[in-house]
Amino acid sequence: MVSYQLAEDSLGTHCAPSVSIEQGVADGLNNSNGEAVASIAALQRGWAVVFPDYQGPYERFLDKKQAAHGVLDGLRAARAFEPAELSASPIAMLGYSGGSLATIWAAQQLSSYAPELTLAGIAVGGVPVDVSASVAEVSGTQNAGLGILLLAAFNRFSPEVDIPALLNERGRRMLAETTDSCGFDFVTKYMFADVDDYTAAPNIGDNPRIREIAAEIAVDTTAPPIPTYFWHSTGDDLLPIAYDDRLAESWCAGGQLTYVRTNIPTHVGGAVAWMPAALDDLGQRFDGTPLSPACG
Repeated sequence: MVSYQLAEDSLGTHCAPSVSIEQGVADGLNNSNGEAVASIAALQRGWAVVFPDYQGPYERFLDKKQAAHGVLDGLRAARAFEPAELSASPIAMLGYSGGSLATIWAAQQLSSYAPELTLAGIAVGGVPVDVSASVAEVSGTQNAGLGILLLAAFNRFSPEVDIPALLNERGRRMLAETTDSCGFDFVTKYMFADVDDYTAAPNIGDNPRIREIAAEIAVDTTAPPIPTYFWHSTGDDLLPIAYDDRLAESWCAGGQLTYVRTNIPTHVGGAVAWMPAALDDLGQRFDGTPLSPACG
């Protein structure tokens, strides 16, 4: 059984896997129904695939605790669903980009929140290591909408930070207009936008309030206590590989890491091209093959 954390990266409940996969593209293409197609490769191996709504009923994108508990509760629910006969199945987790964060957070909270679960391994790729830096890095690019999305997400799960006070009138209007938008909507609507056009002061990613939020949800530099396959592309046009290189270096000390640096162009390309290798690695974990650590 594989828990596949799709990179939902959204604010609307209709963007959640449980809704959008069932409806297909009838309500439009979004991250969940678009990425779910990749699960076919896992299903063809005879594996059961779990798609948790890890952002919860209030769509709290980037909420560390919500995501971790949502993933682990999803595994508990799948095991307890008797018709599926999964109560004794070995478990692995998989996630790319935003889904990698939920996967890592779940792995790192496994022993404290769901100690009854044992994981054979996890596979993660395209990890957004520093989300506050990403706001500036995507500004003015075709992925600028993701920077706007981050601000809207911060506003939802950390209202005490008062994100609206950091925005100008245009930025506050953006918050009001995107309360139920999917990640794909942000990308298409704000393509090539300058994030500074929505903020009261430039370089909002460097604002102490934003940096504080980013620090709270940052990926722990302590390696997950589980065999981990981790990949990132030197050709990633969204998340510079340097951040992931540093994370991998800190995780290598744990001795349960395989880190692969690919050269596939674009963030999406890195996901599509390297997913089969990630599944192969999880297959080895299911077979009981010990992981051979390799750090790039």
